[in-house]
Amino acid sequence: PAAFSISASVVLGHWIHNRFASNRTRLSAIAICLLILTATGMLIVERNEDPRPRADQRSLPDYEGQPRRTQETYENWLRVCDWVKQNTPEDAVFITPSDQQTFKWYAGRTEVACWKDIPQDAASILQWSNRLPDVFFPQQRFEQGLMSYTDEQLINLAGKYGADYLLLPQKHIDLARPPTGLNQVYPESGRKSTYVVLQIPSGP
Repeated sequence: PAAFSISASVVLGHWIHNRFASNRTRLSAIAICLLILTATGMLIVERNEDPRPRADQRSLPDYEGQPRRTQETYENWLRVCDWVKQNTPEDAVFITPSDQQTFKWYAGRTEVACWKDIPQDAASILQWSNRLPDVFFPQQRFEQGLMSYTDEQLINLAGKYGADYLLLPQKHIDLARPPTGLNQVYPESGRKSTYVVLQIPSGP
């Protein structure tokens, strides 16, 4: 992109400042202008097809052929993150879904692990790489994700990393057998959303 931009500037600049530019230069400038207009049009179309921020496009679920469902999932993600921001302590720690990368941006809370959040020193990278399998392996391998664990296992996993809450997809809660006994704090009892927040009990 940088090389193309510089080349386009050189050719267009030469054409604009030289009235007697050759036909070849003139045709090159026209071709570049057409390419720029085409690329701009494609970006506008792409943006209108999926108005979500790029980071969420790359991580949140995308239901092909169902733009409304895709958008609703994104909006529900914003809602649960806003609820977390408004209703949990600032030092709360969360275990979050493996297919997201914007929880910290929207909720302003710490998460045990995020695939995108790579540390910059060797010791922290090792710790990060050890956390990912613990938190993400069941989410990616089992249909019911973390809800394939018993409540006791979930409490032990949360305790291992000092997590206070679990933020999970609603579908994993629905598939849990038997249903979890952990306290659901979001959404309100009896309601359903794309995402659910469970609170880990404190104390023994």
